[in-house]
Amino acid sequence: MFTIVKKKITIIGGGITGVVIAIYLCEKYDVTIYEGGNSLGGVLSDINHKNNFFLNGCHYLNVKSDWYKKVHSIIKKDLDIFNYTTHSFTEYLDHQTISSNKFECPVIKKIKFKTTNKLKNITLSDRFDLYDKDISIFLKDIVRKLKINPDDLIYDNAINFQLDRITSIEDENRIKKLKEKQIYDQIYALESKKLKIFHKAALPINGYNVIFEKFKNYLISKNVKIFCGKKVIPIWENKHLKLNYNKKIIDSEKIIWTANPVGLIYKYFLKPLESKSFRVKQLDFEYDNNFFKNIYIQVFSKNTSIFRIFLYKSSGKQKISVECSDFMKEHFDEIIKKLVKILISFKIGFIKSNLKFIGLSTSSRHDICTVHDFDMISKFRNSIKKSNLITSDWEVYGRDAKIKNLLIKLKREKII
Repeated sequence: MFTIVKKKITIIGGGITGVVIAIYLCEKYDVTIYEGGNSLGGVLSDINHKNNFFLNGCHYLNVKSDWYKKVHSIIKKDLDIFNYTTHSFTEYLDHQTISSNKFECPVIKKIKFKTTNKLKNITLSDRFDLYDKDISIFLKDIVRKLKINPDDLIYDNAINFQLDRITSIEDENRIKKLKEKQIYDQIYALESKKLKIFHKAALPINGYNVIFEKFKNYLISKNVKIFCGKKVIPIWENKHLKLNYNKKIIDSEKIIWTANPVGLIYKYFLKPLESKSFRVKQLDFEYDNNFFKNIYIQVFSKNTSIFRIFLYKSSGKQKISVECSDFMKEHFDEIIKKLVKILISFKIGFIKSNLKFIGLSTSSRHDICTVHDFDMISKFRNSIKKSNLITSDWEVYGRDAKIKNLLIKLKREKII
């Protein structure tokens, strides 16, 4: 009797990207996942306040994406699927405040349009400078409150801060006309409904830890090996990548790296990436009422450390998570005052006395890319084309885009 020996594929990173790729590969290959954290989940791992769990930021799942359709049957009983609308709160030039339930980008009453036919797309500042001076300064200040210089970041980082587009409540017809040109289509927004874009998303009913436990059980049933709690050390032998895990050398036909690339690229060039990050302070609350829909609000203001508010249900409780810049030393009472002002402005029936503070957590976000890092990553990618390494493109933003990018590479190499 013959035993079929499957090709070995190693996946570095046990977040959603690594897990989804493992699900695509587990029937055909001998798959192993290495995750540096104590469990699968990555940035989606829930925040734990004395066994009261909160989502770690706003992470809607796109139910229309191909990868979601692939994994849906594993987790469908644990998901709430809903139609959602976008919300934003904009304080512009210290005197103009707009609460919008139609946009997730900055909304300005009236825009002074700047004419341009040439797109200089190197830095984030270049992108902001496509707008008139006041708007450009405003957008740069939003980024600077995170202790990040927009001159240092690549052009595409705008999407990471929800600053890739702006809109106006008085210039809709002008924007509609301008968006016929690609350069303006990339920097101005129209209401999704008018573009016939209808959003449907999913969130876990009982948190992402439950979702990843389901993924783990499924992968183990498919003989996928999962190791957590210790990071791998990359070893380059010419252009062939091996791994040192717990003093054991691991070789593999293909290594798919979905985790942070800092250590990997450093071991190749012996030069570090800048790997700039920003620190996020998340305040978590329970709300003694259960009538809210799932809502997230992007906040665009240089006058508060708040940059996103997330209302959702988890484990049967109404919860509110508030993401703030940890660099702005805003007093807790000031944050609460601003939070209440923002939520009341949306006329959703919010009552301050129903709000109960549960806990505070801090984390670092590493999903931004400097011009320096982009150049090094591009050089690295060109250098390892014939190696056994496959990477998600780290300067590609958004969960769906990263997974799609990786699946395209796997198809190109005839792995799937």
